[in-house]
Parts: sequence; structure tokens; C-alpha cells
Amino acid sequence: MWYDTEKVEVKWVEDGYDTLGSAYAVYHERLDDFDRAEWRKFLHRDMSGKSVLDLGAWDGRTYHRFADLQYARFVAADISTKLLETHPWSDVEKVVTSMEDVLPRSDNEFDVITTFFVLEHIDNLEDLFSEVYRILTTEGRWIFTFFPQRREFVHVLNKKKFKIKTHPYWYDIIEKIASQTWFSTHTLDIFDHRKWSKVMTGKAYCLMKQ
Repeated sequence: MWYDTEKVEVKWVEDGYDTLGSAYAVYHERLDDFDRAEWRKFLHRDMSGKSVLDLGAWDGRTYHRFADLQYARFVAADISTKLLETHPWSDVEKVVTSMEDVLPRSDNEFDVITTFFVLEHIDNLEDLFSEVYRILTTEGRWIFTFFPQRREFVHVLNKKKFKIKTHPYWYDIIEKIASQTWFSTHTLDIFDHRKWSKVMTGKAYCLMKQ
């Protein structure tokens, strides 16, 4: 995976990740290295009895971060059927859904919602924030990481190159929409620890109803 300015096919999100399918697993180590699960600091101290929605679950890359927690229910939702099919955990409810539409969930249904490497793919962020607000419980938390992307990554599969559509959002847009949706926002800066001098690469967010 790398950035490239050359002109290659740009796929829409569903088609792009369906194309990757099980090949998405090759990116796990690199993606895990971005945030090093710093976002876990935002979880409830006691997760027993909590319902969790992994919104944009991909192939279950982050599920192992919850394996030691005593949650009551875990739902994995993603637009890509092929990625969800490779989710390895048997105790997870799997739901195929687009985050551009009304989420097929009930009001006040989830105590924790997580979203990783997803917001840059969403065209209508305002609607997504409103939907997440709707399905969160009163004390619920929406935890997500955000890494600004000015250009799409280039993927190579079977010697063919393609990109997956992204939007060049920045932190101010995310935080403005959060405020307009009546979320209170808490953040942690994420740094690239592989460099000699620490460079901020993104933020972990915890949004809560006001």
C-alpha cells in the first residue's frame, strides 16, 4: 500500500473492498501500528453487559482488542460482504450495511460504537454522525480514529493497481460536525513511533451525547 500520483482506476468503497476481500489482511500489521490501540483508553472501565457495534468492521481486524472484555453483545457491520465473510469470530453478529444510509438499528441500542479507517470514505458525514447519535445509549460512546488523507492509497492485487475513493477531510471538519450533532468530543493525538522525532499522524476520538 502506498500513495501514488499516477492515474489508476478509482473504485467505489463497496467494490474496492469486495475486490480486496481476504487480501485486506496483508495490511493488518501496518494499520495496527498506526494507533497501537490507544483508543482503548476511551472504553468504559466496566464493559460487562455492554453492547458493542463495530461500524466498518472490515474483516474483523480490531476484534482481538475486545477479546478480553466481558461485553454482552458484539455486532460487526460493514458495506463489504466479502470482508465480513472473512471475519473469524463466531460470537459476532454480522450485518451488511452502508453508512451512507439510515442505519438498520434501533434508537439507543449500543453502549459502544467503534469506527476505524472509515470516515474518509463517507460522502455524507453529517447524516452518519446523526445516525450514530440516534443509536447510542444516553451514556454511550462513539470511538473512532481519524487519519487525514489527501490522496488515495494505491492497492495492487494480481498485478492490477486500483484506488478506493476517499475524501480529503481534516480535523476541523470532523470536530465541527460533532459539535453540530450535539456530541461532546474528547481526543488523543496519535504519533508515528517509528520515527526518531515523534510525528502526529492522526487522532483518536471519543464522542459522547451532551
